[in-house]
Amino acid sequence: MDLGEHAFVDAVSDLPFLGWCRCKPDCNYFQTGDAEAAGSAWIHIDDDDAPRVWLQLDRDCAAIVGMEIHDFELS
Repeated sequence: MDLGEHAFVDAVSDLPFLGWCRCKPDCNYFQTGDAEAAGSAWIHIDDDDAPRVWLQLDRDCAAIVGMEIHDFELS
């Protein structure tokens, strides 16, 4: 891992699970913070040129308020 990756993994693993999105039965988005504070900024973590995890930031880009996981089934 590169410098800083351990801190990032620790921060993401400590995020609370506050519930699944209910937009459709197979949606892979879940809330980790205040949904009303959600902004339009996203961070994506890639694997072989394709985004695998999307982290939604709050409007101040100071906290992760949601996460969407792609390319595998969570149910």
